[in-house]
Amino acid sequence: MCDVTDRAAVEEFAEVVAKAGPLAALAHVVGLSPSMGDFRTIMAVNLIGARLIHDAMLPLATGGTAAIFIASLAAHAAPIDPSLHAILDDPLAPVFLDRIETAPDEPATPTLAYRLSKSALIRLCQREARAWGAQGARILSLSPGLIATPMGALEFEKQPMKYDLLAATPLAREGTMLEIAATVDFLISRDASFISGIDILVDGGLLAATRHPASGEPT
Repeated sequence: MCDVTDRAAVEEFAEVVAKAGPLAALAHVVGLSPSMGDFRTIMAVNLIGARLIHDAMLPLATGGTAAIFIASLAAHAAPIDPSLHAILDDPLAPVFLDRIETAPDEPATPTLAYRLSKSALIRLCQREARAWGAQGARILSLSPGLIATPMGALEFEKQPMKYDLLAATPLAREGTMLEIAATVDFLISRDASFISGIDILVDGGLLAATRHPASGEPT
């Protein structure tokens, strides 16, 4: 077990990984949904924790290493104010939580924290592709849409509007954990060895459907 928000715990984890042999793959799946914490807690786990893991694992990357960070369809839901990028790009700054909690021109809700943290995670993977590539390694993010998990079920319970998203999904169902796992398995494989610095969207066509309504539907 590793508390990803605890720098010392992450460093101890990195030591264990280093002793176990070359780092073949990293799949960072730790995260909280909007119903699982307040603004600061979600930002701390979803972004600060991810950055700590990233920084600890990068020195261990070698030729062929692949790092996958789980983001979210929510990161694509609405554009992020560019003025927030500088803050979000430096989550390990001592005053990060104070700054990001007061910077947006909207209430600091858990839902906003989730969207901001996942958007920043995608940017992290894009910005760091060169650093990982310098070591012969790859880094990318994966953004699931509606996935049938206990966390997903909690969000349906707490946020009924998610049923509207399900109804709008072209494949007319939730994805499964096995489908996400299979996508991760492909992305860390040799078959995906030229994929890096990009976000992979696995959402059953939901984002496409919301951005490109069918003929006759209102835009």
